Parts: sequence; C-alpha cells; structure tokens
Amino acid sequence: MTYIEPIYFTLYSVAGGVGKTTLSVALTYHFVKYCERVGCAVLLWSADYEKDDTITRYFGGSAPSGSYDWALLERPHRYSRTLYLYSSPYARKLYETGKVEEALKRLLMAIAKLPSYLKDMRAPVAIVVLDLPKYIKPVIEVNGSRIEVLDLLREVTNMVFVATMEESSSFGTDAYKYALQYAGSIVVNKATDFKHLTVSGYKTVIRYDRRLTSSPDARVTYSVLRKAGVSVDHSGKKTDIFTAFSRLVL
Repeated sequence: MTYIEPIYFTLYSVAGGVGKTTLSVALTYHFVKYCERVGCAVLLWSADYEKDDTITRYFGGSAPSGSYDWALLERPHRYSRTLYLYSSPYARKLYETGKVEEALKRLLMAIAKLPSYLKDMRAPVAIVVLDLPKYIKPVIEVNGSRIEVLDLLREVTNMVFVATMEESSSFGTDAYKYALQYAGSIVVNKATDFKHLTVSGYKTVIRYDRRLTSSPDARVTYSVLRKAGVSVDHSGKKTDIFTAFSRLVL
C-alpha cells in the first residue's frame, strides 16, 4: 500500500465546555462515512487529558486494550476498518500530577512519530482529528530550546478554534488574541444572532446556530449537528456544518 500523507485537523479552545470534543467526535463520524465510500480510514486522537478515556464510548465500545498510548509513543489502535483511536492514560496521569509541560512534549513527539507508525502499519489513514485539551501552555522548553506549541502545531495541522457565542465578547482579550492568531477557521456555536458576531481578520468563521451538545452515540451526535444550519463568512449560502467544514478544509 502506498503511504498517504494524512490531513490533520486540530480542534482547540481557551475555555472548557465549548463543544470541542463533541465536534471532534462528530467530524470523525462524518469522515468515517466518507472513508467507507472511498476506502480510507480516520484517526481520532484524544489529547484532551480530562476526557481521554471517554472517546471510545461514542463509538459503542470500551477502552481498547493493547498499544494505543500516544504519550508512551505507542501505535494507534485499530478500532474498525475505517477508524483508528489514539488515546493516552499516561498523559492523563501527567496532567493530574501537574506535569502538563511533559505531556505537551510527548504530544509533539507523537505527532512527529505518527507518519512513520502509519507507514509501518500500512494504515490507510487519510484524516486525523486531534482534540486538544482546553488549555495549552503557550511555550515549553525542549532540549534547551523554547518551542511555541500552537505555532508548531499550525505548521502541520489545520487549526480550528471552537468557542460559544457567550465567549465572543472575550475575543479581544490577550488570551483569546493569542489563541485566535493560529486559527485557520473558527467555529462559534450557539450563534443565533449572527449580526452581532464579528471576527475580522480570519480566514473563515463558521456560525453554528445551536449549542454543541453530544449524545453518548457518535451517530446521534452527528445527526443532531447535521440538522442545524450554519452560516459561513463571505458566503450567503446556509448549509449543514459538515458540508461547510469539508468545503473549507478538504
């Protein structure tokens, strides 16, 4: 099998509870359906330390056994023909003991190693959905060098910032300005009053008119999100969130 360089989508935010993991799961399900038609696979990568052990429940299973721990530089777990899962109980332990910087170092190492893993596994992963924790330390030190974490991630992934309408008034604060500068696209959910939401200077703003809420079932979560329309900046056309997202980043 010829190795295919996967497309990476990294979902991140500043606050928790904005629907980042929900959107990660729903996007994964959307791309799995696509891969079922064309013969590829999707990797859902949970780097959210607080929710690390929950991603498999969306797909009707329990935590997989065997090698799947990215923080220990192990290979992804093949969950089905079209879905791979990458989780990390060890990273969660690092997070719980305050070793966030060490967890981030291991995340960057795992990103660097993933292409060789997939090539060795002969895994047809065409799309990687990476769900980051709610807080990312801006700068870490690796071997005496300062590393801008989000800047490095932007070099290899499509960065998607997720927020709620309630947060839009905070976009001008230093924390949000820092985070937003790395975004290729922004998803603002519960944005029913579009005319009062302005985010200038960014490539794309997806205005989703409901709150991103999840079901324990990925298919149900996907179905609920798909029924609600979105408005995309610079376009008067309203469509479902997944069609809009696919057009923007594929």
